[in-house]
Amino acid sequence: MEGGRAKRKRKLSEHSRVLRAKLKSICVGSSELEARLEQLLTPSPENIEYKKQEQRWKRQAAARTKKQAEQFEKDKAYVLGHVDLIRDPKFPQPSDLSRLQWYLHHKIREKSNGTTKWTDGRWRELIPIFGEPVAEAYRDGAMAYWRKYKPVLRSEGGRTANQTPGSVIFGLSGLGIEFGANADHVRRLDGTEAALASRYALDELNGFPNWFQTLFEVHRDTVRKTVLGEIEWELKTGEPDKDTNYVLSDISWSGQWAWDDLAPDLFALLEAQEPKNGAHLHQLLKIIQGSQISDAQIAQLAKRRIASVAGERLADWYAVWVGVSPDLAIPSLERHFASISDDKDRTEFAMRFITKLWGSRDSESFGARSAFITPKHLLSLYFAMHEYIRASDDIDRADGGVYSPELRDDAQNARNRILQELIKIPGKDAFLALQAIAEKSQQTPSYGYLELQCKQKAEQDAVRMLAQKFGVALPEMEETDEQRTNAAERETLLNVHEAAAAWFREQLAGQAGARIRRQIDARGITDATSQALGLGFAPNSRDALKAALLANGFSQGVLLRAGLIVQRDDGSVVDRFRNRLMIPICRDSGSVIAFGGRAVDPDQQPKYLNSPETPIYSKGRTLYGLNLSKNAIRQRKFAILVEGYFDFAQVYQAGFEGVVASCGTALTPQQAQQLRRFTNKVVLSFDPDTAGQGAAAKSCEMLVAEGFAVNVAVLPAGDDPDTFVRKTGASGYAELLEHSTPYLEYLLDRAAAAHNLNTDEGRVSFLGDMLPVAGRIPDAAMRDRFADRLAFKARVTDEVVRAEIRRAVVQRQPALTNREVPSFGQVTKAEKGLIWLLVHQPADALGALAALDGPDFDGLASRSALEIARKLNEDKGFSPSALLERLTMVDAQLVTAIASEGEAHVSDAHECVRSLKCRRWERESAAIQREIDRLQEAGADAGEKLQELLVRKYDVIRRINTLI
Repeated sequence: MEGGRAKRKRKLSEHSRVLRAKLKSICVGSSELEARLEQLLTPSPENIEYKKQEQRWKRQAAARTKKQAEQFEKDKAYVLGHVDLIRDPKFPQPSDLSRLQWYLHHKIREKSNGTTKWTDGRWRELIPIFGEPVAEAYRDGAMAYWRKYKPVLRSEGGRTANQTPGSVIFGLSGLGIEFGANADHVRRLDGTEAALASRYALDELNGFPNWFQTLFEVHRDTVRKTVLGEIEWELKTGEPDKDTNYVLSDISWSGQWAWDDLAPDLFALLEAQEPKNGAHLHQLLKIIQGSQISDAQIAQLAKRRIASVAGERLADWYAVWVGVSPDLAIPSLERHFASISDDKDRTEFAMRFITKLWGSRDSESFGARSAFITPKHLLSLYFAMHEYIRASDDIDRADGGVYSPELRDDAQNARNRILQELIKIPGKDAFLALQAIAEKSQQTPSYGYLELQCKQKAEQDAVRMLAQKFGVALPEMEETDEQRTNAAERETLLNVHEAAAAWFREQLAGQAGARIRRQIDARGITDATSQALGLGFAPNSRDALKAALLANGFSQGVLLRAGLIVQRDDGSVVDRFRNRLMIPICRDSGSVIAFGGRAVDPDQQPKYLNSPETPIYSKGRTLYGLNLSKNAIRQRKFAILVEGYFDFAQVYQAGFEGVVASCGTALTPQQAQQLRRFTNKVVLSFDPDTAGQGAAAKSCEMLVAEGFAVNVAVLPAGDDPDTFVRKTGASGYAELLEHSTPYLEYLLDRAAAAHNLNTDEGRVSFLGDMLPVAGRIPDAAMRDRFADRLAFKARVTDEVVRAEIRRAVVQRQPALTNREVPSFGQVTKAEKGLIWLLVHQPADALGALAALDGPDFDGLASRSALEIARKLNEDKGFSPSALLERLTMVDAQLVTAIASEGEAHVSDAHECVRSLKCRRWERESAAIQREIDRLQEAGADAGEKLQELLVRKYDVIRRINTLI
């Protein structure tokens, strides 16, 4: 036996020696490989010791796990043996909390690691662990407990900011269970119970419990007294640089439903004394300015405060005053600027003022009211802010990689917003203000942009004048009650998405997000990039997000319309995103409008789960990352277009900040028009697989149609921009972009690769594919160059190719760049009538439009406009303005032109629909007849086929007669 073991040992040793020799021979000539091999074959004592330590740690971890499992079994046995004590511990003091009850509460918290509230009420989580009797005993005990214990408020000497007694937490859990089972229980409380419940509510984690708004509404005086008492205590005892994070903070952040009720008393407190704590001041101003307190009251208080405060507080109060009384406040502000002798101090004050005026990304920022948003006042603020926050001193982030925004970043954005708001205002005054800015900026780089804005505003105002002349109510000029409601709905949806994004970020930063942070790190995404992208985490919880947003004052209906929760067939409502890395999708302004959720487990499906389309989000109109990259795109005069979120992240992180993503689909005309605002040059960087290259070809063709110069950066097989940048770094990707191929060359190469050009058949087929492309090239010189390249590839004379191209040009479909409005001759009377009625009498028109099926739209010049109108109506978001927002420039011009006519071509919407349906069936009848004629001319034996066609034609004729 020993001899055999020794023999095997010698054999293994010999095998090892041979392998070592082979490895050494392979590495010969590379000092780096030789050194690394030597390091691996002869590890240092430190490495050996580390390996040993690693094994010890693994053994210790396994021992701990085993010990914990054994302890859990003991604990479980004890729990199962004392079920009655869970329901009622029978302590002499009924308010005492037993270790059994606290142990079970802790187990629920472990199971529900995604929740951000004490009052999640998830007692059923105990059933799989301990069984129903234990879970029900816990439920009964918690519901009974909250009435036995009276929490001590902070004003009475209760807990500090970072301490919540276990008794309060357990009582909150009991309240959550009781009111979660039946929300009506809140309404059945008597005054004493309501006062007790309100004490618990003020100690909730991250805002208020879901039931607190109802408690406030039903027991207003009782709850109001408790809330105002604690806020008054906060203001009296607050320290200058230490936020209490208590009731005032919660009301300002998630208690909008109480603002109007509390504001008069809070205003009186603010009038009586300036808070010591800056955060308290901002929270009070946020509540008061968001309430029904009048502009005059706020202006009087602001004016008094400006006479008595200094520093940052002075900037706060000037922002408040400008927001409600700009005629008096702006001249006073200009005098204050003149009184500051130091340039740096003036700039610092201006930055603080303008960020407070608009409200910055800072959670404490309040934002002023909007009385100053007039051409006159915006013009004054524009000149003042550009004088003291000079554009020449701006921080240029374009080449600096990822960054954490500072006061200067927020101030630059706020200063630039003045012009953006001015551009939005219609009318002569806004035009003259823009003209004044342009004239003063003639020697600056922004002059061309300002001149263009003046021109566009003049054109827009001319359109409005024509509309008034023809009696057309343009959507942005006259809003109906329905349209105003839609605008308020969109604002609410924006707010709930911002709140959800903040909550997802909290989860990623917390203990539950540790595994996801490691996954992000493994993909090479730095913390700075993660923060810039706003990445978050949706924990594996049925309704943790729902609970958090309901507690912030949003209704369940809003969450459903936002697509953040979904209603199942059984009626239950759950979070849409669970156990996913969350990627916010933003407008180019930075507002969050949707989410992409990526799977975090290997077998999790689907890999990506995206928000549905909503009144604020349309996938085909949104370019991912444009909010981060638009400045770099404008400066560098070209954009890089990639497909996916992580393609964007890696390219952006590598320093190529002028990048946007189409999120896995070919680009749409609406996305192209959005990009056109910043550049007319694009480099496509799509995956080299079939789907990616197909999307690239479609995107190229569409971009050329929209007037872009397009190149294609072809990646190596098996790579996407994400993996390629990680492999080659910024230098490798820069080289790839430098060698990108012009669009037409790319098309030629791709088509040539798909045909055997060594055969006549292959060359003919290749030419057949490319000639229509050549025929759609609008520029004659470019078409000639393409002809030369095509002739060379196909190995035929250029005369032959040019002759064929000329024939294709004559016979071609509308060129790629043809974006003219279809003439009225191309649009049927029924289409015109239906579009006119959609603008002027939408209720009847939408009801009729719903009767059209997909094939009914085929061949219609107005197809896009009618289909989008139907989709908006299905999503409950139709209005003429919303329709025009979704349309391409071409289709919007068509709709506006039709709407500007004095009356509808056909006044009955249902008659329009019948006519369009009849047109569809007439087309089908003609197609069937053509097939019948073909079979008869062929003389083939096709009796069965002819019989089938005749039956179909009879059916179509019957449908036409029904419509007539």
